[in-house]
Amino acid sequence: MVCFMKHNQEIPVKQNAISVLKEIKSFDQQEIEVMIDSGVDETLMKFIEEPISRTITKASLIVDSEKSICEKGLGVLDRLFESKEGREEAYQNALTVPVLVKKILRVSELATEFLVSAIWKLSKFDKKNEGKILFEALQVGVFQKLVLLLQCGCDDSTKEKTSQLLKLMNPYRAGLECTESSDFKNLKRSF
Repeated sequence: MVCFMKHNQEIPVKQNAISVLKEIKSFDQQEIEVMIDSGVDETLMKFIEEPISRTITKASLIVDSEKSICEKGLGVLDRLFESKEGREEAYQNALTVPVLVKKILRVSELATEFLVSAIWKLSKFDKKNEGKILFEALQVGVFQKLVLLLQCGCDDSTKEKTSQLLKLMNPYRAGLECTESSDFKNLKRSF
């Protein structure tokens, strides 16, 4: 694999070699040690430091790179929302709440913790907008995700913030459906 990555000039061949390494890495710890000894790390680092294509660079990051990057970014956002300036910037961006809600339960447990914390911070300090964040979150489906999160289980801190968010949302739920009505459109009632 290292020979293919180092010496072959064709990008698809290099990309396939990296994909094979990913598969091997997910199965066998002993193979990982052999790969490290054979120079795989140096070759992958070279692809990252001196990119020859975006797909090769992305593939060279190997294990859960997208998940890791997403978790780090969400952790930074969560911390930014601790400051008034960070929250003000978030309030100004129309995509803040929809993107945060969309990622809940999709990336990882850690990412979900950061997301719930971020939405909680935005909602808790949303005095000027009078519940705009909560209403917007409800419109994009946060209620179902938070209830599911409580049912699936999470750490105590996230459970507390989730419960508080659900309580804060209660006054804004009037007029909004908590479930997709289209899901039950053809359901016949037996009465």
